Amino acid sequence: MSFRVGVGALLSAITVAAFVALASVAMLWNEFHAISSDAGLHYGLVRDLMFRAEGQTDLPALPVMSTYPPFAHWMSAQIGRVAGSGLLGMSAVSTASVALFYLTMFAITSRIARRAAILALTITVAYAVLRGPVFGRMVVNNYFLGQVVSSALIPIALMVATFLNCRQRRLGADVLVVVCVQIMVCTHLLPALQLAAVYCCILLFDFWSGRNWQTLWRLLAFSLITVALTLQNPFIGTMYDASQSEAGAHINLFGNRIAQIVLVAAGFFFSAKLLFASRENRYAVVLACMGFGTSLVTILHMALHAAGMTSNYSIAKTVFMTVSVVIFVGAALLAQRGKHSEEPEHVLPLKGGSLILCGVMALLATRADLYPSVVSLRPVASFQEDLRAALGNSLDQQNSTVLTGLWPKNIAFAIVYGDLRIPLGPATHALTGQDFPPGQIKTAFAPASDPLIQSHCIDPALSRGQAIAMRYDCLLGITPGDGQPQAMEQVAAPLAN
Repeated sequence: MSFRVGVGALLSAITVAAFVALASVAMLWNEFHAISSDAGLHYGLVRDLMFRAEGQTDLPALPVMSTYPPFAHWMSAQIGRVAGSGLLGMSAVSTASVALFYLTMFAITSRIARRAAILALTITVAYAVLRGPVFGRMVVNNYFLGQVVSSALIPIALMVATFLNCRQRRLGADVLVVVCVQIMVCTHLLPALQLAAVYCCILLFDFWSGRNWQTLWRLLAFSLITVALTLQNPFIGTMYDASQSEAGAHINLFGNRIAQIVLVAAGFFFSAKLLFASRENRYAVVLACMGFGTSLVTILHMALHAAGMTSNYSIAKTVFMTVSVVIFVGAALLAQRGKHSEEPEHVLPLKGGSLILCGVMALLATRADLYPSVVSLRPVASFQEDLRAALGNSLDQQNSTVLTGLWPKNIAFAIVYGDLRIPLGPATHALTGQDFPPGQIKTAFAPASDPLIQSHCIDPALSRGQAIAMRYDCLLGITPGDGQPQAMEQVAAPLAN
């Protein structure tokens, strides 16, 4: 059996991956898809990294996010520094992650059967239109930035590990996955657990099918080393604490336990059928083990919840990957009905026409999945630039806030918390519409065309371009020297909506 892979094919795969990532970012450049307050918290960390990269190292630590795994946020910050807004950086990183996930999944599935990839695209697009919790829904309504970036590495790591395994570089494959798991722990713990579970399933299958005791020793070494390194990771405590919280996660159709159990049962059943029907095809084995591993992580979280050791929120966060993988496993099964699957000649599935087809399908799936956009980021970025010009490094930035009726409240919260460095507690007033206490805030900024602007309160000296400054005491209806707020009918009513 030949596993000939030319350097040209490898370079083509890398080129198409880069093109798909860049094309997806260009396609969705000004879009933002979340109304969750999580987006504001993640932006706070991104903006903090941008501040520190600009030399402002004397900033106080951010509450909540100061010990959060920062790898995805660091990438967002680097793009944000070039683009002029950390929000644009976050959008670019999350969009590219979704596109690369789909590219790799379509590549794996196409080597089982080309029509399996086309069927997976059809199901994914249809389910995304129905607002099902497919992969990109991690950043639509929800905003799990670290999780979506980390999850995108799962099929990529498995693809490369498969290539190394088939070329008898088994130690290299194991080391690669161990390293990828640790990188993912520095991004988000849950996908790291899913990758480790999937790879253990692959090694178990290899041992079962070949009765090779060396494979069993590889499994044992991989498990022990991965657990030991993960427990030493400085971010593990933060991730564990987050798993205990009962925050919200939008997982339409899978919010109740019965639906989650049905999902897991389908994952195990479909994966078992695919594994035994197509065991000679290495990509079918990898895809089936992805179904086993992700379903196993979901049911493990259910068991831990029953024991009082995790939360419904943590269970919900496992669903996105499980649903996405089960769709691909089911599509491969349907495509294989009545056909025998043979081992593909080439280990890397991206070549020639299949390479282009997978790229096009990835862009189509990304567009359908990351929809709708809740705000255009272009005017937001312009506002942020003018806001920075108005305040600079002035201490007044911590005495300022943002009011807007044009954008979702989480955008205002992100700017207040991230750009203006207002402490988390008071910053949440941008979400709730609650007034700040008199004297705490001096200036409120609003976009130039915002309906909340009160012309008699505008401060021309501080206004810059798209950032219109207003005296906050004027908005509260406080008469100078009075010190007591009066009714703020014109402004308070819109803020409370």
